Amino acid sequence: MIGSALVERLSKLGANVLVIDNLSRGKLENIQVNGQLLPNVTFVNADLSKEGVARKYIKDQEIVCALAAIVGGILELKSKPAYIGYINGLIDQYTLKAVQENEIPHIMFASSACVYGVDKPAPYREEDAGGQYDSIYGRTKHYSEFLTRAYAEQHGIKATILRFFNVFSERDHFSLQSHVISALAYKALHKMNPFIVWGSGEQTRSFVYTDDVIDGILLAVEKIHYGDPVNLGTSERVKIKDLAFKILEMTGYQPKEILFDKNMPEGAHDRCASDEKAKKLLGWKPKFTFEEGLRRTIEHYKKLVEK
Repeated sequence: MIGSALVERLSKLGANVLVIDNLSRGKLENIQVNGQLLPNVTFVNADLSKEGVARKYIKDQEIVCALAAIVGGILELKSKPAYIGYINGLIDQYTLKAVQENEIPHIMFASSACVYGVDKPAPYREEDAGGQYDSIYGRTKHYSEFLTRAYAEQHGIKATILRFFNVFSERDHFSLQSHVISALAYKALHKMNPFIVWGSGEQTRSFVYTDDVIDGILLAVEKIHYGDPVNLGTSERVKIKDLAFKILEMTGYQPKEILFDKNMPEGAHDRCASDEKAKKLLGWKPKFTFEEGLRRTIEHYKKLVEK
C-alpha cells in the first residue's frame, strides 16, 4: 500500500526506482499502467527474508527505503507472533547489512505506531516508545530502529526513521483479513449480516491517508539523516464504532444487526500521534481530512465489488 504509492510518486518525479518484493501481499499492477511498469521502474520478484537476496539486488542506489515487512490485521499479529517476529527481523537485518556492504549512503526505515506500549498515554511523543508492546510486530520494529541507528553510527550511513500511524487508502488489501478500514468496508460492501466489529468499538485510532504519508517520507529523507524517529500521524482520534457507522453510511448499507464482538482482539485502547515534531522538523501536515481519504477509499472498493 505505502510502497506502491511511493514508487508511483518517485516515478513521476523522474527517479530511477528498483522495487524488490515477493508479492505475498502486494500486487504488481499497483506499479503498472496498462500492464507495463511505471516509467523508470525496475521490478525484482524476490524474498528479502532470504540470506543474500538484499545484498545481491541493493546496489548503486542513492537511498534504500526499507518498507518490506510481514503485516496484517490484528488477528494475524496475535496468531503468528513467532513467524512475524522472526521474518521481519531477518528482513531488516539483511537489508541493513546489504546497505552497509554495498556502501549505500542513506536508508529510510519504515517503523510503526506499534513501538508505543499500551501502558503509555496517547498522544504518543517520539520519546514515549517502549513499555508494554501489544504485539511482537511492535517489539521487532523498535529493535530494528535501534539497529538502524547502530549501523548509521558505526558505518557513517544517513538514517531516516519514520513511525507510521494507521495508514489507509484504496491501495490496501481489500479483504476480511486486512486492516480495520478495509476489513469493515469489505463487510459492508458484501452486505454481511450481522455486521461484526471486533472489540468494544470504543477503542480509538489516528488514521492518515497514504498520499500524506508519501509527502512525509519525501520531506524526511531530505531533512533528517541522523536516525531521530519522527511520527507520521495525527492527534485526531476516531472511535472504531464511529468508523464502522461512517463506512455503513458511505456504502449505503443498513444491516439488520450490528454486533460488537468483545471476544475478538481490539489492540491498544487508545492510539494517536503527537505530530509536533513532524510539524517542527518537516513542516508536515496532512492535506487530506480523514473523511476525504475514507471517501476515496470506499469509492474505489465499490468499483471492485461491482466488477
